Amino acid sequence: MPMIDVFVPEGALTQQAEQDLMNKITRAMIRFEGLDPDDPEAQAVTWAFLHHAAVFVGGTPATAPHYRVLVCLPEGLVTNARVQEVVTAITDMVLAAEQGAWDRDPSRVWVLPLDVPEGRWGAGGRIVDLREVVLFARGGDEPTANRVAREWLSASRSERYAAPPA
Repeated sequence: MPMIDVFVPEGALTQQAEQDLMNKITRAMIRFEGLDPDDPEAQAVTWAFLHHAAVFVGGTPATAPHYRVLVCLPEGLVTNARVQEVVTAITDMVLAAEQGAWDRDPSRVWVLPLDVPEGRWGAGGRIVDLREVVLFARGGDEPTANRVAREWLSASRSERYAAPPA
């Protein structure tokens, strides 16, 4: 159930390229969550917003398109290794959407995967916790979903706050 915001400079991509890009990013994020991108239920809770924006680099208008993609996910849903896959895949999708109109320069694409802390994901007028996401994504029973959610949150926090290698 990611929330996706894609910022594209006006006119950088064709309308069809924008639509294709939004579809590809959405399907990829559903897959990264371990769900079937063709599942109508998974599609229904995966929203993507396309924003057209003026981009300034160093305070002056950019001379080439620059893109920003924000992907908000419930905390604990993906590992650091999986986050790297998300960044790489989305960067490649954005550059491919340009269809060769610009030099293929990954530094023009920023992908910001954001973990929304447990207890802070609001949907439908209420807080949705990781246990509910696990139940939705994996099915099963409440005790198993509770255990899996605790394990994923613990692993995510351990990974995030581990001391860097010396």
